[in-house]
Amino acid sequence: MHNTVVVDISAFLENLYIAFELSLKAKRKYSVIEKVKDISGNHAEKLRVITASGFSREIIPVLKCDAYGTGAVEISKACRGVGIKIVSVVGITDALRLKDKGLEILILNTISEDELEDAIKNGFHLTCYTEKQIVDIEKAASRLSKCVHVHLKINTGMNRFGADKEEIQELNSMIKSSKHLKMESIFSHYHNAYSEDSLYTRKQYLYFQNALLKTDRRVNVHLANSACLIRYPQYVQGASRPGIMLYGSYPDFDMFLKYKGLLKPVVEVRSVVVHIRKVKKGEYVGYGDRWMVKDDTFLALIPFGYGEGFHRNASVNSSVWINGKRYTIFGNVSMDSLSILFDTENEVQVGDEVILFGGSHKGVHTVDEAAHEMGIIAYELLTGINNNVKREYINTL
Repeated sequence: MHNTVVVDISAFLENLYIAFELSLKAKRKYSVIEKVKDISGNHAEKLRVITASGFSREIIPVLKCDAYGTGAVEISKACRGVGIKIVSVVGITDALRLKDKGLEILILNTISEDELEDAIKNGFHLTCYTEKQIVDIEKAASRLSKCVHVHLKINTGMNRFGADKEEIQELNSMIKSSKHLKMESIFSHYHNAYSEDSLYTRKQYLYFQNALLKTDRRVNVHLANSACLIRYPQYVQGASRPGIMLYGSYPDFDMFLKYKGLLKPVVEVRSVVVHIRKVKKGEYVGYGDRWMVKDDTFLALIPFGYGEGFHRNASVNSSVWINGKRYTIFGNVSMDSLSILFDTENEVQVGDEVILFGGSHKGVHTVDEAAHEMGIIAYELLTGINNNVKREYINTL
């Protein structure tokens, strides 16, 4: 295959360790960090020591959207291999992909009634925040004679999913009185923790504390996401759910600029040059009549387009890396190809490797930089690379 997403498992584990370190420091669990500081360079071993020390649920890695496009099955193996007990996904499809992988799986979003039995049979943890959801889960669990671990989600200001404050006490009572439901945790989600303005994050944190007064205070909680762990450790509480940071990217570009170097690059996207042609002055490249060449030149064609996940916005000012040199994309990105120009014959040849973005090569755009050039965010770029592009895993356990 011409196109490949290279996923560095060792870098993923290093970022997972950074998430643990940030979470433990936020809660002043310094003795655990001291315990592993002399384990030189081996982040997998550091993680095993931490998880074996009673912190296997300190972090709930987010593996939604097929682990942000990196491949949830392989990422789950890495998590399990270092002692992680529970991961989270967005829906039943991702959950079923990971069943029988030796991990507890939390489904963060609502699932439909016809998916409940599959979820319960497989022992997935379920999110709830309405009376109807609780009743439906209880009925399905009763039919199957199963106990279901549920996580009550509270709306603390994002106004997406979650129970409002005045509903919490009743929902908590319903779960506690149920014969087939076990309250596993109460949680929420910070919606603005990537911002330099801490006002909304502080308001959410205080709202959450107030909401907990209407529940059993002994229950587990999880609240912090990647942005909170990195920028606002003072608002970390209970377990944390890091997502984008585990894959080497940042919640927004301003955070990338401020904290660049904290995280290790996990993803590198590669292709190859498949065709070279001469283009004469005054001729056009690609769709439309916008991209006219000013002098006789050469064109290299790369079989990676918006159909593979390279955003069409890349036509404007994005670049790729070939033979240690950056080349600006010329012409509109097509569904299955993009092109660059070069001046000297044989400067670029068929078969040359192309690094589209990511990895650790000096000068190559990171995922965050490439996304910024396209006018999108790193989340979109990572999750947009479809499964026609091969995934290759390096530095595995």
